[in-house]
Amino acid sequence: MATSNPGFQLGERCLVKSSKRVFAEEYVEVGIPFLRSKDVIDKALGVFSHYDLFISEERYRDLKDSHGSPRKGDVLISSVGNRSGQSYVVQDEGDFYFKDGNILWLSDFTDLDARCLSYWLKSSLGQHSLASVMIGSAQKALTIDALRKLRVTLPGFSEQRAIANILGVLDEKIDLNRRMNATLEGIARAIFQSWFVDFDPVRAEPINTAHEMGKRVAESLFPDSFENSSLGPIPKGWRVARVRDCCANIGNGGTPKRDVPDYWIPGSIPWLTSGEVRQSIVTSTEAYISQRGLENSSAKLWPIWTTVVALYGATAGQTCLVATELCANQACCGLIAKPNHRFFNYFYLSSSVEQMERQARGSAQQNLSKQIVEDLPVVIAPDAVLSEFELRVSPMVDRWIANLRESKTLEAIRDALLPKLLSGEIRVADAERRLQESI
Repeated sequence: MATSNPGFQLGERCLVKSSKRVFAEEYVEVGIPFLRSKDVIDKALGVFSHYDLFISEERYRDLKDSHGSPRKGDVLISSVGNRSGQSYVVQDEGDFYFKDGNILWLSDFTDLDARCLSYWLKSSLGQHSLASVMIGSAQKALTIDALRKLRVTLPGFSEQRAIANILGVLDEKIDLNRRMNATLEGIARAIFQSWFVDFDPVRAEPINTAHEMGKRVAESLFPDSFENSSLGPIPKGWRVARVRDCCANIGNGGTPKRDVPDYWIPGSIPWLTSGEVRQSIVTSTEAYISQRGLENSSAKLWPIWTTVVALYGATAGQTCLVATELCANQACCGLIAKPNHRFFNYFYLSSSVEQMERQARGSAQQNLSKQIVEDLPVVIAPDAVLSEFELRVSPMVDRWIANLRESKTLEAIRDALLPKLLSGEIRVADAERRLQESI
């Protein structure tokens, strides 16, 4: 596509509108999913987990009959707040409706491929174009009229489809990895729940696959009875302890002085922030510090398999497992595991978020502390059980990490191809050849 492409106004190629208003008192416990801006953004980023709001089937039918409802291939765009301008192409996902005012809806496309448009909107050029038409400073907003007048520069329809197909191959593989990891995590958590929370092998009451796994090792590793403890009945021979008893070392991170450039440049050591602890497993970080920064701050180098708990603010209690050696800021608490505890510690703490939240302190914002985390009570199994758990879960975690790393590589390829394809710097045929060499 030549850079002289004059483009077109978005409203010339599709309908731009929003939804009909639905009031909070119309929400119901069970019904048709109702999306907020956050849900659209999570879907756009591939991190959506579940619906929180619903409207009745009857209300949905009224809205659909009078105003229509999103269909597969339509595009939804977040339109209020700092994350305005995130676009999501509706998939084959059943009936749903969405909140007016926070989400804009594109449909009825003419000579415009919705997937290619969405890629363009996500590109730096698209994001810059969207930012230029938003209103508000503290609270950004994208209006229907502004989006209709947005000037879009895309090639002809056939080339749009070719570009979308190429980039779609990468996104499909990334999505496959995401779903595979969700399955792996689910299996590992089911085994943890069965062995260390429900004590199913002791009860010898198999219910599902994870329980069957537990049953096979029950005779040799698990007792056949319970005994009383301060936490209630626990398997005979197990003990109640504190999280600190599962760790070789526990400590907080630190931040090198921001006004000393040598502490940050050249950045060679991964430096985790509490916001990144939202990830289940961390394979890389956004920021890095220098060796001098590490030596002249309270930051500590934590080894692979350290469990990290976020201590402050919105992420307090969130827990991740690190798959690379790194350090972190002071809002993170790192728990270096004793032998045979690396996965037990992670699954125990990541399933104890509500327990930690109940103990968080602070008026303006709830905060945790290293002491709260290390004082959490825990039921510890004998080493043989912990070792068996590590043995079973380790291949799943290894595959999980490999998928994460492959997805990051694919994302980098996609993000590098996107502007070049849209600008015409490389041709579709060349991109297809590069893609075949990469995957």
